[in-house]
Amino acid sequence: MPDIGAEGQRKIGNAKVIVIGTGGLGSPILSYLAAAGIGTIRFVDNDVVDLSNLNRQVIHDTLKIGQRKVDSARSALQSLNPDITLEPVDVKFTRDNAKELFNGIQYAIDASDNLEAKFLTNDAAIEAGIPCTVGGVIRWDGQMLSVRPGRSTCYRCVFGEEPPEGSMKAPAELGIIGVTAGLLGVIAASEAIKYFLGFPDEACLVNRMLMVDVRSLDFAHVAVKRNPTCKACGGKA
Repeated sequence: MPDIGAEGQRKIGNAKVIVIGTGGLGSPILSYLAAAGIGTIRFVDNDVVDLSNLNRQVIHDTLKIGQRKVDSARSALQSLNPDITLEPVDVKFTRDNAKELFNGIQYAIDASDNLEAKFLTNDAAIEAGIPCTVGGVIRWDGQMLSVRPGRSTCYRCVFGEEPPEGSMKAPAELGIIGVTAGLLGVIAASEAIKYFLGFPDEACLVNRMLMVDVRSLDFAHVAVKRNPTCKACGGKA
């Protein structure tokens, strides 16, 4: 491909990405990052493979039920591309370990199933000064935003504060059709790949939220503006 070439592949090969979650979104994100040749992929999860999740967590399979998800994901990714560096981390992603987990990373992708982790991915990436992509899926619907610290709207600009604990059901409780997670996960992986290839902000989901309805195949972009008093990025330039 003329817009990638040998130099673009070298950039991809030198890239270091962290993915928070190895489930419905994480499965396609990790698979396509590995297949593209992203040089170092760190992925964080502290759960086990469960039969009820396999409709969307396609990096895992029935032979791995009960296995730690990071171990299952590592096995699948090693088979897909043995020439990249994999860094599985079997911990819960928290404010106490976010800084350490983001150390040395060049791009962050949220693939979690809870709002706390999404806000934290956004905040930790801004604190580290690295770009990130944050997305979510419920049932047939998905949304996604990419952030460039210091020059774009962030996830917290759009959604403000986390809702009180227990006030909202988790996506898994509400239900997710597997293809929704697959579609949004592929888009998230493409956002990271485009960043390393030097695509301009306007070619990415920067300052615009992607809204997808898989039932009708409606794709909409909603312009979002930076909040100058945002707790995460306000005043950072």
